[in-house]
Amino acid sequence: KELFINKKNIKNIQIIYLGSIGKGRDSLFIEFIKKINNLEKYVEIDIFGSISIKLRNFIFKYQNKYIKINNYKKINRDEIILISKNYNLGLQITSDSYPFALSTKLYEYPALCLPQICLCNNGEIKDMIRKNKIGEIINSRSTKDEVSNKINYAINQIEFEDLYKFAKESTWEFRNKKLIKVIKNLQLYIN
Repeated sequence: KELFINKKNIKNIQIIYLGSIGKGRDSLFIEFIKKINNLEKYVEIDIFGSISIKLRNFIFKYQNKYIKINNYKKINRDEIILISKNYNLGLQITSDSYPFALSTKLYEYPALCLPQICLCNNGEIKDMIRKNKIGEIINSRSTKDEVSNKINYAINQIEFEDLYKFAKESTWEFRNKKLIKVIKNLQLYIN
């Protein structure tokens, strides 16, 4: 619960991305950066993990007085918990190549009390984020205004209670109990 302190009051938009941004994800990320170009708010995105050559070249050439993109080496779990307090959004990118893959970020960001922005066009992840009220979806068709509104909504309107509830209900212990209940109900139904 101590992670829930004051993230809505962080002056600038501080976004964390945990993991690699490779083929497919890099294009979605670049598209996202181009859409937040004119926010006129300072945005800092910290990527903790490897990135593609395409993305590395884009970041190297990219110039914008409001947007700063940093790439750091991967960090361990203990460090993630400590630094997550400096961010007000987690970034999730679901490549069109794997739209039905569920990233652990879906569970990690709520556990860190971070609403998430998910860059994706398809997949179950969109429904899970919406249903559980833990973030906003930005797809390729989202306009610059929609992107701005979704970022502001995620920072200012996503309730920490929803993040906490989702994180709590996403533990293996909790999910195991639900699965056992479903199996027992199936057994009763079959018998």
